[in-house]
Amino acid sequence: MSSIAAAIAGMGLGIAYFGTLWLAVIHVLKRPAWAGWLPFLGVVRLGFLGLGLAALGRDGTSSVLAGLGGLWLCRLVLLRQLGFKHHGA
Repeated sequence: MSSIAAAIAGMGLGIAYFGTLWLAVIHVLKRPAWAGWLPFLGVVRLGFLGLGLAALGRDGTSSVLAGLGGLWLCRLVLLRQLGFKHHGA
């Protein structure tokens, strides 16, 4: 797999991981009684991410690194699109 394809796969993993995190938090804010589901959903998200990175790892370290780069890029874009503002120094 090329590095570009691995980065695109990482972006897909990022959308799945961080997008479902965002949806879960929004859902819990609307219905606080569902807060008990957050740890379970976190384990499911982490398992899905682990399987995706393991699949990329079959093609070598460079594919995993490219996938992690795509994942990080997706995280950065989602944070900016959802309105997160860093107020640090």
